[in-house]
Amino acid sequence: MKHYDWKSIAELVGIAAIVASLVFVGLQLKQSQEIAIADQYQNRSDAALEYWTAMTQSDETIAYWANRLTDYIESGAAEESVVSLYEKEGAAQLAVGLMIFRSNITVFDNYHFQYERGFMTDDAWHPFRERLKGLLSRSENAAFYRLARLGFRSTFRNVCDEILVEIDADQ
Repeated sequence: MKHYDWKSIAELVGIAAIVASLVFVGLQLKQSQEIAIADQYQNRSDAALEYWTAMTQSDETIAYWANRLTDYIESGAAEESVVSLYEKEGAAQLAVGLMIFRSNITVFDNYHFQYERGFMTDDAWHPFRERLKGLLSRSENAAFYRLARLGFRSTFRNVCDEILVEIDADQ
């Protein structure tokens, strides 16, 4: 080979190395962005969890939600399971149950988000999905979910709706 051919080959290898390193840097940036988004979602989930948990500690907040639930039940829009629990345990207990449900569903939404983003394996997600199914298998929790379902991400709604279909099929 001529001296000129070696120079061309060396330049070509150098260009390929530069392109490969740029691709690698791009992939690292994308991964860093995904991690940052997942971390932000985790932080928002933690804040929501703290919010719902703190609400269960306030008598005034429980009374407020109890009044809202009473109005909801008296409007005739509530599902039978919610009305039954209201009659059995009272408005305050129903309000606390709603807050606990919202805490739990927030955690499962976060798990699902982490799973979707690739930060949780199938093996790790499936037990959480089964626990979510257990949560939604209580009729009042299913009613609470249906009441608030539009407040969730569409992909999480799809999972919850799929689980509710499974629960109905099992019964």
